[in-house]
Amino acid sequence: MNSLTRLLGYRVYRRLVSSYLILVVATVIALSAVLYALFASSATKELAGNARSMLERSAYAADIVRQQVVTVGGQLANSPDVEAYLYGKTVDRIVEFHAIQAIDRLKAFNPVLQSVGLYNGYTGRYINDAGFPPSDGIERASTAFIDFFPRRLEAARTPNKRERQLLTFILTPRFSFAIPQTGAIEVNVDPQAIRSVIESLSGYSRDIETVVFDGKGTILSSSDSSSFMRNISTEGWASRVLSSAEDTGSFLSGTGAKTVFVSYAKTGETGWNFVSLRPYGSMIGNIQRLRVLTCLAALALILLGFFLSINLSGAVYGPLKKIVDAIGQGHSGGAERRSGKPSSGIDEYEVLSGALSRYDEATTSLRSALRGSEVYYRKACVLALLRGSLDESVASQERIAALKADLEAPVYRVIVFRFDGIGSVEDPALLRYTVTGLADAILSRVLPCDAVSSGEDETAVLARTREGEGIDALVLAATEVGEETMERLGASITTGIGDPEYSLDDVPRSYRSGLDYCRYRLFFGPGAIIDADRVGERLDAVVRYPSAIEKKIIESLNTGNGEIIGDLVREFAADIAPLSYYQAINYANRLMLAIFRQFEDATELLDENFKDYYELAREIEECESLEGIADLIEDFCAKIGALLDLRNNLPYVKKNERSVEFVRQYLEEHYGEPGLSLESVADLVDLSPGYLGKLFKTIQGHPFNDVLSGIRLERARELLMTTNRPAAEICASVGLYNVTYFSTLFKKTYGYSPSRYRNRIK
Repeated sequence: MNSLTRLLGYRVYRRLVSSYLILVVATVIALSAVLYALFASSATKELAGNARSMLERSAYAADIVRQQVVTVGGQLANSPDVEAYLYGKTVDRIVEFHAIQAIDRLKAFNPVLQSVGLYNGYTGRYINDAGFPPSDGIERASTAFIDFFPRRLEAARTPNKRERQLLTFILTPRFSFAIPQTGAIEVNVDPQAIRSVIESLSGYSRDIETVVFDGKGTILSSSDSSSFMRNISTEGWASRVLSSAEDTGSFLSGTGAKTVFVSYAKTGETGWNFVSLRPYGSMIGNIQRLRVLTCLAALALILLGFFLSINLSGAVYGPLKKIVDAIGQGHSGGAERRSGKPSSGIDEYEVLSGALSRYDEATTSLRSALRGSEVYYRKACVLALLRGSLDESVASQERIAALKADLEAPVYRVIVFRFDGIGSVEDPALLRYTVTGLADAILSRVLPCDAVSSGEDETAVLARTREGEGIDALVLAATEVGEETMERLGASITTGIGDPEYSLDDVPRSYRSGLDYCRYRLFFGPGAIIDADRVGERLDAVVRYPSAIEKKIIESLNTGNGEIIGDLVREFAADIAPLSYYQAINYANRLMLAIFRQFEDATELLDENFKDYYELAREIEECESLEGIADLIEDFCAKIGALLDLRNNLPYVKKNERSVEFVRQYLEEHYGEPGLSLESVADLVDLSPGYLGKLFKTIQGHPFNDVLSGIRLERARELLMTTNRPAAEICASVGLYNVTYFSTLFKKTYGYSPSRYRNRIK
C-alpha cells in the first residue's frame, strides 16, 4: 500500500518506476524479437539448403535427359535403316518403314522421348514416328553440335488433334558423320517428363511451384502447363536468377501480393535454370505457435519486471524522500506530514530547487545585470568601431585595447542587414531587436561575430574569419536570418556582405561597402544577398543616357498625350537596369531635372507650390526598386500634365496665349527691323519683358530670341532660293547686320553656309 501511495502522489517516484518499467519492456521486446528472428533465419537457411540440394539433383536429372537425347541420336545415326533413309536420293516407302521401326525400337527403352523425326535433305522428305510436323529450323544448316528450342504444336497439326508442348533437339551433321550435310535428326521430349523427374527426385509438396527456363528466360517446364514458352526474363525474381553468377542460391522475393522464397540451381551443359517458388509463410510449419509462445513469454517477463521496478524504485527513492522531508518545511512536504497523505502531483525536484533558489536569487539578479550592461557596452564600442569613431569619448584606452585584442582576427567582414519597406513596418524597434538577435545567434554558429543595431533601418554584424576562408558559410547564415525574419515578423531584409579587410582600422571601409551593396536591392529586389561579385560587372557597365526617351516624354507632356508616358518611363527603367547604382540614380535624376526645367515656367505661372527638385532627388535615392523610381517619375509627369491642363483652361492663361500670339504675329511682320527686341515688344502687350519671356518659353516651347532668329532665318532661306541678291544684303534685309554671325547661325540651322545652300538648291 505504501508503494501505491507513493506511485500516485510523487512525481519523481512515478518517473523512476516508469523508467525501470520502460527499460524492462524494451529489453524483453528486443530480446524476444532477436531470438525469434534468429530462429526464423536458421530455419529458413536449413530449408533453403534442402531446396537447393533437391534442385541440384533435379538439374542433374536434366543433364541425364540431355545425355539420353545424345545417346539416342548416336544410336539413330549408326542405325543402318536410319542411315539408308538419310542418304537416299529417292523416296522409298520401304526404307521409310524400316527407319520408323528403328525409331520405335529405341523409344521402347527411352520413355522420356515423345517423338523422333528424320529429315532427308536430298528429297526434302521428313518422317516422324508420331506424325508431328517438322520444326521450322530443321531445313536450315547449323554449325551447332545440337540445336535446342521449345515449341508448341497447335491441335490442327497433330494426328490426335490435341495441342502438344515439346522440347525439340535437332542433331545436325556436326553431331555425327553418319548424318549427311543435307539431313538432320529431330528428337522431341515432353516438358512434363522433366517435371515428373523433378517431383520424383525432390518430393515437393503441392504448394511449391517449380519452373525450368533457359538462359533467355523462356519457360521449358512448369507446374502451370499454360505458361510453357512464356518469357519471364523481365520478372524480378527470374531476372535475378539469370544475372546471378552462382550455380545455386536462394532469396526472398515479392511477387504480387505475397512473398515467396526462391531457390535455384543452374545446369552446366544445357544452360537451364531450375527454380522452386514457395510461399514464405508456409516454410515453417509451427511459426504461428512460435509467435504465440514468444508473446506469452514476453508478457510474463514484463509482469515480473513491473514488480522489480517497484522494489528498485523504492530503494533508490528512500534517500531522496528523507532530504525532501528535511528541507520542505512550509512547502508540499510539510503539508503531507500534517495531513498524513501526499498531495496530488508533488514534484520533489521542484521542492529542492525552490529552497535553493531563495539563496541564489539575489546573486543571479546582480550577475545578470552586470552581464547585460557589459553586453550593451560592448555593442556600443563595436558600433563606434564600424563608424570609425572609436576613441576616448566612447571608452577608455584600456577598454579599447582590450576590445581590439578580443576582436583580433586575420580577416574582417561586415554584414549589413537593411530592412525592406521600413515605412510599412508597424514596429521598427521590434524589427531591429529581432534581426539583431537572430543575426547574433545564427552567424555565431558559423564564426565569431558581434551584431549591433547600426541604424533605424539596419543591423550590422562584424564577422571575423580566417585567411582564405570563403563567404559560402556567411551566405547560408544570412539566408537563414532572412528566412527567420520573414517567418516571425513577415518582413524581408536585404543583406550586403562587405569587402574583406585585414585590419581593425579598416573595418569602417568594409561597413561602408556593405551599405553600398545593400543599395543594389534597387536591381536585385528585396531579400537579396549581395556582395562584390554580384555588383562587380555593373561597375564596368557603359550605357548611354537614353535621351531619346527623355525627348519622347517631354513631347508627350507638351501634346497632352499622357497615355504613353507610363510605357516610356518603364522603357527608361529597363535601359538603366544594367548600370551601377549611382549611375542609375544619376540618370533618373537627370530625367527628372530635364522635365522640371522644361516645365518650370508653367508651375511658376500658375503660382503652384510645387515640390522642389531636390526633394524629388532625395525620394529617388530612397527608392528600393526600379519599379519605385518609375512610379515616382510617372507620378511627377502626371502632376505636370495636370498643371498644364489647368493652365490651358484658366481665363488669364487664354489671355496670355493671345498676347504671345500677337507678339509672334508682330515678329512675322517686322522681323527686318534692327531694333526689334523683347523689351520693345513687351510694351505692345503691357507685360514686363521677364514675364513675356517666360510666357514665350512656356507657350511657344522656345525662348523669345530663338523664335525671332528662327523667323529671320526662314525669311533668309526663302530669299536665297528665290533671288540672286548677295548674302550680305539678304542678311541686312532680315534684321541681321553681322554677316559672320548670320552665316554661322544659318549653317547651324540648315547644315550649309548661305552660299553653299543656294548652289545646292539650284
